[in-house]
Amino acid sequence: MADYQLPQDGNQSGFVTPEAPFKLDIKSATIKGVYIGVFSILLFVALYAAGIQYLSNPMYSLMILFPPLGLLIYLGIQERKVVYGGYLEYMQAYQVLLVMCIVSSVVYQLFSVLMFKVVDPELATKMADGVIEFTKSMMPDGADQDQMDEVYDKTRSDLMEQLSFSPLQILYSLFKVIVGYAVFNFILALFVRRKREMFS
Repeated sequence: MADYQLPQDGNQSGFVTPEAPFKLDIKSATIKGVYIGVFSILLFVALYAAGIQYLSNPMYSLMILFPPLGLLIYLGIQERKVVYGGYLEYMQAYQVLLVMCIVSSVVYQLFSVLMFKVVDPELATKMADGVIEFTKSMMPDGADQDQMDEVYDKTRSDLMEQLSFSPLQILYSLFKVIVGYAVFNFILALFVRRKREMFS
């Protein structure tokens, strides 16, 4: 039998119990998704304040990716403990994480549009220049200059297109991020899930 009692409110708390089916608490997951989005924004602002060379360096840019993933796992576990009574099956944990990821992606994308279009319209050009300089510094001595110029031009063109934030580009970026999360969450859900122990 379960190690806790069914809440008197008829399981309105969202706890997953043997007597009640799983019901995704979208509101709670949405709030935590906003937290993750804001956290990602703060990391971006910190790198932006430190200097464009940090935003342009792929190694430092990973700071915007990995810490939010850690926060996602932590908040997913908190969601399981507080909202669902401590237990979530694998696919249930996956659903919770996916809602958080979608919300955080939308929040961060809206910030990016504001940042690149309003706050600093030259930021895309600065980042492209910075990436080119970083790429040049990684090239071996004696490399064919014509070929390198072609690489630099293509890199700049691709970056400027990605950072143009046209309506189509925004939708495409969101689609790529959400699909990436949808795949990666199959792994993250392993850290969040906790199966109920069945007692005879």
